[in-house]
Amino acid sequence: FKRILLMIFLMGLSLFIFVALQASREGEFNMDFIDLALLNFKGSAFGSLPAFSYWFDSTFSEEFEYTWGEFTFNRIMYYIFEVPSRAPGMFGEAIWLGDTYREGTTIYTVFRAVLQDFGMVGSLLIWLAVGLIGGVAYRKLMQGDVRYIPILSMFYSFTLIGYLASMFSWN
Repeated sequence: FKRILLMIFLMGLSLFIFVALQASREGEFNMDFIDLALLNFKGSAFGSLPAFSYWFDSTFSEEFEYTWGEFTFNRIMYYIFEVPSRAPGMFGEAIWLGDTYREGTTIYTVFRAVLQDFGMVGSLLIWLAVGLIGGVAYRKLMQGDVRYIPILSMFYSFTLIGYLASMFSWN
């Protein structure tokens, strides 16, 4: 029961911090602003899966030109191969989840980046490799081999942030 109360408290605290940060960014704070900030929160926190679903259903096809890691590994590609950096928002076009501009999102999960970079078959192979590497790292770490901590940390980071975007494509 204490864990449930702690989780409710942490969720409320997170929502309060989000609204406070939005208020400081916008430079205003009133009751109308709280409604707008909550709309923005809805798009930011829960918009990535609907946006990805909409893009996949309406736009994705195997006929586009693959970008071979440009979206998934943008920062790595930028520093190693001098591929141009992506602008914030990464994909440019927004998906509108409601009637106001605050209900739009440009976040499409890591799955869109991998699909655009490597296509359907390539993305399935990428996810198979990621799962196998994560599984091996976990098994080795459970056997006491601490050399696999960085690999498992990268796996968990990539997985936990994946509902938003790739951890290797920050702006």
